[in-house]
Amino acid sequence: MKNILALSVIFFLSVIFSSCSDDNPVTSTVTKEIQWTQADSISPGYISCISVADENTVYYVKDYLTYKSQNGVTTFVNMGDDSFVPNKIIALSADYIVFSGYNNTNSVSKIKVLSNGTFTTINNLPEGFIFSDVYVAQQNVIYAARDSNMYKYDNGTVTTYTISSQYNTNGRTINRLLFTNGKLYAFCYGLSYTSSIYKFENNAFQFVMNDNNASQNFFLPNFWLKLTSGYSATNCVYFKEPGWVSVFTGQNRDYRSITGGGLDFLYTIARDSSNLPYRGLIWNGTNFVEDYVSPVQNGYLINYQFTETKGNVFYLIGYKAGYNILYKGKRITG
Repeated sequence: MKNILALSVIFFLSVIFSSCSDDNPVTSTVTKEIQWTQADSISPGYISCISVADENTVYYVKDYLTYKSQNGVTTFVNMGDDSFVPNKIIALSADYIVFSGYNNTNSVSKIKVLSNGTFTTINNLPEGFIFSDVYVAQQNVIYAARDSNMYKYDNGTVTTYTISSQYNTNGRTINRLLFTNGKLYAFCYGLSYTSSIYKFENNAFQFVMNDNNASQNFFLPNFWLKLTSGYSATNCVYFKEPGWVSVFTGQNRDYRSITGGGLDFLYTIARDSSNLPYRGLIWNGTNFVEDYVSPVQNGYLINYQFTETKGNVFYLIGYKAGYNILYKGKRITG
């Protein structure tokens, strides 16, 4: 019996040391909430935008060029137009990706669509400076905003909608378009720390409310979060007409970035004070849970940004030791 016990201990220790050796690298880490996997290691450069197409595919722009990372392999995306610089990517699916950007010679806006491996350019949108935002409703239905105008592209037909000057607000320049609660809204930054919200209904913009700009705004694909920090607490609310609904009121923190699939699952990078490192936190609809194996823990990763969340998957990209490291975060459910 003693010999059997000794052999069992030796075998157990050998498994531990073997799994920690360089010959058996750990490729993913699982907590109760998130499984993290290093998806790719990308050469140095400025990552300006990124979007997740499916669980194993992301598109991103690095130093004005577009790339695809799929299953850990990065390839250059040749759009056949050297003058085009994307500044926003909206991946509706792996087969339909919209690139909003501009011509690098005159800054005139341009939109390109990658559909089933073929690029097309939407040429009949009104010419002008870079679009402030683009919303993709479905394949071949795209909304683009500039100044107080919104252009709807619908299978080749373009219609212009303008926020009426009858609204006496502090600013009518559309900065963001957001589809939430079954309606399309325009968020307009204004002067004196105020902003305005308009609803697009019956082919016209309707004024909803003015709001205070003095807060952090996080626009996720299907909802808009606003964080306001006081002396001792942070209040998080989301927009739902006619106003704001509370998500949580908690410890005063510095929130840097947020992604999530709904109000019962938000992933954020935050720190409790300026002399502490940023860390990963998960809001589960009731309370925050710390992600102790987050890639950002203890300053492990810097200059990071999230993709949107699709299903249970999102990506995080950041800089570490001379490389841009791409991580896949997968929510553990059930």
